[in-house]
Amino acid sequence: MPKLILMDHDGAIDDLLSQLLVLTMSDTELIGVTVTPADCYIEPALESTYKLLQLMGQEQVALGRRLLWHQRVS
Repeated sequence: MPKLILMDHDGAIDDLLSQLLVLTMSDTELIGVTVTPADCYIEPALESTYKLLQLMGQEQVALGRRLLWHQRVS
C-alpha cells in the first residue's frame, strides 16, 4: 500500500522539484498539494504546480491555496 502524501509548498523551484520527485516515486501517492504564498506570487505558483501534475498525468490530485493569517482577517 503506498504512503499517502499531502504536500504544502511555497512555489519555489526546490519545492516544485520535490513535487516532481514525489510524483515519480512508486511507493507514494500524492493526494493533494496546497500552495502557501510565503516566498512566491500565488497564481504563478499554482500554475506551475498544476502543470507538473498535468505533465505526470496526475490532474486528479487536489490542488488548493493556503491563506496566511493576515489574509483571512478583514
